[in-house]
Amino acid sequence: MDSLKLLLKGTKEDTQTVNLLLKITENAEMCAQDSMEIYAKSAKKLSEKLNFEKGIAFSNVWLSQSYWYKTLYDKTISEAQSAYSIGQKLKNQQIKSSALCLLGWGYLGKQQLDKSLKFFYNALDIPSEEANQKYYLRAQMGAAHLFFFVGDTAKGIEFRNKFREFAYRWNDKQEIGHALSGIAYDSMIEKKYSIALELYFKALSASEEIGDYYGMCNSLPKIASIYAITRNYEKALEFYQKSALLLERISSKLNLGWTFYDMGEVFINKKDFSNAVLYLQKSLNIADSLNDYNLLSNTTRLLATVSAEKNDFETAYTLFAKHKIYSDSLLLSQNSAEVKNVLLTHEQEKKDALARKEEELRKMKQMWIEIICIVVFIALIAFTVTIYRKSKARKKANVEITEQKKIIEEKNKDITDSIEYAKRIQQAKLPMIGEIKEIFPDSFIFFKPRDMVSGDFYFFQKKENQIFIAAVDCTGHGVPGALMSMIASEKLKEAVIQCQQPSTILRKLNQDIKQSLKQTDSIESIKDGMDIALCAFDLSNRFIHFSGANRPLWFVRNGKKEVEEFKPTKKSIGGFTEDEQDFTSFKIPVEKGDTFYVFSDGYADQDGGVKGKRLMNKNFLKLINDMQGLTMDEQFTSIEKHFYQWKGERMQLDDVLVMGIRI
Repeated sequence: MDSLKLLLKGTKEDTQTVNLLLKITENAEMCAQDSMEIYAKSAKKLSEKLNFEKGIAFSNVWLSQSYWYKTLYDKTISEAQSAYSIGQKLKNQQIKSSALCLLGWGYLGKQQLDKSLKFFYNALDIPSEEANQKYYLRAQMGAAHLFFFVGDTAKGIEFRNKFREFAYRWNDKQEIGHALSGIAYDSMIEKKYSIALELYFKALSASEEIGDYYGMCNSLPKIASIYAITRNYEKALEFYQKSALLLERISSKLNLGWTFYDMGEVFINKKDFSNAVLYLQKSLNIADSLNDYNLLSNTTRLLATVSAEKNDFETAYTLFAKHKIYSDSLLLSQNSAEVKNVLLTHEQEKKDALARKEEELRKMKQMWIEIICIVVFIALIAFTVTIYRKSKARKKANVEITEQKKIIEEKNKDITDSIEYAKRIQQAKLPMIGEIKEIFPDSFIFFKPRDMVSGDFYFFQKKENQIFIAAVDCTGHGVPGALMSMIASEKLKEAVIQCQQPSTILRKLNQDIKQSLKQTDSIESIKDGMDIALCAFDLSNRFIHFSGANRPLWFVRNGKKEVEEFKPTKKSIGGFTEDEQDFTSFKIPVEKGDTFYVFSDGYADQDGGVKGKRLMNKNFLKLINDMQGLTMDEQFTSIEKHFYQWKGERMQLDDVLVMGIRI
C-alpha cells in the first residue's frame, strides 16, 4: 500500500489516477479500513470531474463496502444502488455483480432477509466468468451466512462449499482465509479443537501471505481461545499478545479491549491475579474511553471475581455494583434504539393519518358546497359529536391501559431481576466444571434447568482420599425448587464432612432436611424433599461406594456395552420418610476405563417424539448403551442433540441433569 501511495505523488488528474486511488482503497481493506472512505471519496470526486462513469461506479462500490464495515447499512445500500444504476447503463457485469452483492449484505445487516437473499441470488445469476470475482465469492459467503442464520444448515453448507471451491479456483488468498475461518469456527463449535486449530493456522498463513491484517486479527484470537479452552495457557497468552500488537497497529481499540479482557481471564485461570488485574485494567481503560457498556460490564465482573478470590470483598462488592450499573445501561441503550425506531414509525403514521384526514376534509368541503343541506349538516354535527365522545372514551381507556401495562412491566422487571440475581447465586454455589475435570478429565455434565433457576443440582466435594459426586433432584422446579436446592446443597456438604459412607450420609441428610424444614407427621407439615444418587470414590483402593434415594447408579465396565444398574432405596430424602430410615449401600470395584452415570428424572420424563409421549427410562438406557463406543465429549454431544430432537418445539417439563464419568 505504501508503494502505491508513492506512485500517487506527482500523478496527473486522469483515469489512471482514479484507478490508482481505487487500488489503494482495495488494499486499505486489508490493513487500514478506516481510510477506505477517504480514498474512495477522492476517486469519486476526480471521476466526476473527468466524467469517468466507470470510476464513479467503482468508487460507489468501495464507499458501500467501507460503510458496511462501519455498520452504516442505509449508506451501504444507497451507494450500492448508485453503482448498480451506472452498471446497468454501461452494461458492465462486474459493476452490477459487485453492487448486487453489497445490496445483499446491506439488507442482511438490516435483518431484511427476503430482500437480502434476492440480491445475493441476483448477484450469483451473473455468469462467474463475467462477474467481479471478489464479490461473486462474497455473494456466496453472504448466502451461506443467511441460511445458517435462519437454521437451514444444509443450504448454508452448500453455499459455503461453493464459496470455498471458487476461492481456491481463483486463488483469492483473502477469501480463502475467510473460507478456512468459517469451517474452523464450525469445528470449534462442535468441540473438534485440533481440527479447528489446524484450519485457523491455515487461514492465518493465507492472511499473512498477502498482508491482510484484518484476516490475521480474526485468526489470532481464535487460535488463542482454543489454547485457552484446552488449558494450554502459555500458548493462549502468546497468541493473544500477537493479536494485541496487530490490533494496536491498525488502531482497532474495541477489539484490543476484548483481547486484554481475554488475557485477563487466562491469567485468572492460571491463578496469576496480579497480571489478571493488569490486563483487565487495560481493558477497562479502553472500554471507558469508548463508553462501551458491554465491555465495561464484563470487565468489572471479572475484576470483582479477582477481588473475591483475593478475599477483598469490599472491592469485589464495589466492582460488582459497577458491573450491575453497566449491565443495566447496556440494556437501556439497546431498548433506547428500539424506542427510537418505534417513535420514527409512529411519526410516519401520524403524517400518513394527517394526509388522509386532509383529503377527507377536502371531499367533505366539496360535498357541503354541492349539497348545501341543513339535514346533512345536522347529521354531520351529530356524527362528529359521537366520534368525539368515543375518541375521548378511547383515549381515557388507552391512558388507563398504558398505566396498567407500565405497572405490570415494572413488577415483571423487578421479579425477573430478582430471579436473575438468584440464578447467579445458585450458579456460584455449583462446583466449577474445571475442578471436576481436573480429577475426572473424561467426564461431562448435561445440565439444563427448565426455568432461570433450578431444583436439580450437581455436587462435588473432596475429602481426604475420597471424592464425592452426586446428582440431586429437589421437589419442584423454578424458584421453589431452587430454594429447596440451596438448603439441600448446604445440608449435603455438612453431612459429607460429618460422615464417611454414602449410606450414613443419606441417613444424616434425611434427618437434617426434616429438622430444617420442621417436617412432622402433621398434615400441615411441608412434605418437600429430594431424590439423590451419591457416589464416593476411594481413589487409593479403587472402589466406588454408592447409595441412592430414588435415583440409581448406571455402570458400564470397560470394553462392554451392557449397563449394570445399582438400584436405590425407594425412599426420598425428607418428606414422608422416617427419621431412622436406612439406605442400601453398594461397594463396587472399578478399573480404568469403567464408566458410570447418575442423573435426575427430567431427561426420561420429557415429552416428545412423533406421538408426544414421554421418553421413558428404557429408551434413555438404550441411548446410553448405543453410545458406549464414543468419547465422553462425544457422549455429551449425543445426549444434548437427542434431547433437543426428542423435545422438538414442545415445552421442557422439568429440570434436566445427566452426569457421566469415565475412570
